[in-house]
Amino acid sequence: LDNLDRQRASIEERKDAVKKKKKEMQKAERMLSMCVSVTNIMPNFEDQDKISGYIVDRSGKKLEKFEFEKTTPPVEICDKLWKKI
Repeated sequence: LDNLDRQRASIEERKDAVKKKKKEMQKAERMLSMCVSVTNIMPNFEDQDKISGYIVDRSGKKLEKFEFEKTTPPVEICDKLWKKI
């Protein structure tokens, strides 16, 4: 019986952890959406080799792709993206 109680408690803890992760994901998605709507820049998180993404319009339509090497200085990336938008 004690074993079942421990298993139940463990399952409840996992459920709570999943709920917390879902809330964190929703918050991150809202933050990304806000950043995209303000900057018109949508990052591509799937490209692990480069810093890349798209310049988008208000509807989210991709207008122009951008790519930078990871070794590119952040100031240079910002300047180039700023000129594109």
